[in-house]
Amino acid sequence: MNILFDYDGTLYDSAPLFAKVFRAAYVIAVRKGWFPSRDWSDAEVGRWLGYNSRKMRQDLAADLTEEEWREFQGHMVRISKTLADWKSSSLFPGVHRMLQVLMDEGHRLFILSNCRADYIEQQRELFGLDKYFDAYYCSGDFDWRQKFEIFPEIRGKFPGEFIIVGDRRQDIEIARRHDLRSIGCRYGYGDEDEIRDASVLVDSPREIPRIIQSWQARTKV
Repeated sequence: MNILFDYDGTLYDSAPLFAKVFRAAYVIAVRKGWFPSRDWSDAEVGRWLGYNSRKMRQDLAADLTEEEWREFQGHMVRISKTLADWKSSSLFPGVHRMLQVLMDEGHRLFILSNCRADYIEQQRELFGLDKYFDAYYCSGDFDWRQKFEIFPEIRGKFPGEFIIVGDRRQDIEIARRHDLRSIGCRYGYGDEDEIRDASVLVDSPREIPRIIQSWQARTKV
């Protein structure tokens, strides 16, 4: 079985650290006159997690020039690399154990994330992800195409059934458009309306192996 995971909000609890990075970059942008001064809560910033950068630009910076937007993104990348305390962040409770169980049961594990390649490279080293995952895919490597558009390239390389696991609408959309089963993560950053079309919803990563085991058992009957 191939299991395709989203990353932020599904495996990694990135909201607190991402919010700090965003707020620091936003202060710089305010000084440049790009944005009005305001406070941002973690929850407000977290609404962009799991989406690609086009969504943030549409919501936040539609009036910026392309050059200004690239500079703002550059500030976020620089701050995330130099000022963010990545070692203070963590995967959601139970994720390491869940991944180990799935790997021990013979499943192939993949990540498809709306991120840049250098971000996932950092995460691989930080959390030792390579012992679990067969391959990583970042929408930044595909010109920020939608996940459901990227998925056929993954399926073309790895035969067999896929299950999709994620916390946002675009994760469940992969499953809907490609007639796959999906697990929606209520503990993540999307609201329940985004994932209501998932095959099943979970409140913890610990529930995921049991669900996949039950699906396999039904298939064998």
